[in-house]
Amino acid sequence: MRGFMVISNSAVTSQCFSLDDLPGSSGRLDVVCRSITNALLVSHGVRRDTMFYALLRGEPQPPVCLRIVGAKVSGLNPDERSVAGMLRSALGKVGMIQTVHLELEAHPGFFVSRRDLDQILFDMRKNGFSPMVVEEGGVDIGDFHLPKNPFFILGDQDGIVDRDMRKFETLGFPRVSLGPVAIHTDQCVTILHNWMDRRGVTSG
Repeated sequence: MRGFMVISNSAVTSQCFSLDDLPGSSGRLDVVCRSITNALLVSHGVRRDTMFYALLRGEPQPPVCLRIVGAKVSGLNPDERSVAGMLRSALGKVGMIQTVHLELEAHPGFFVSRRDLDQILFDMRKNGFSPMVVEEGGVDIGDFHLPKNPFFILGDQDGIVDRDMRKFETLGFPRVSLGPVAIHTDQCVTILHNWMDRRGVTSG
């Protein structure tokens, strides 16, 4: 498996946003939408070996975790508006979730829960992933030996907040960099997939 997680401290956690003004009304949920399509979709297909997490911490009911399983997903289209519509539908179910242990399937392969970072990291380990943080000051990806089942943790447009970075450092997660120029989160996802594709990195 390949895994990705985008942590967004501003993305809204309710369905009260406009599909016609996604960047302005959703706390930049558009960043998450683009990351989802880049993580899961290829030309005329889906990456069945990939799992994607989005941790949303914006108002009004944080945290919310969205988990998308490539092996199970269907109906995922490449346009940002369509993905945002799926997210809005999933966020409409948050009020039905009373504990962090409950996860609801909003669409095929598309799950929503109230998990925060600790619960997601536990789930990550349970699935056999090997975590690393994508960060400008890390080791260049070209000099890093990727483990089996790599799991890449990325921030949104504002980066990863200090408290999360301290947690990752305490847990010993390595940091990897994609180069000297800062690029968008969704672009990082595409480059990481391409880097692994070109080098024949497989899961398991």
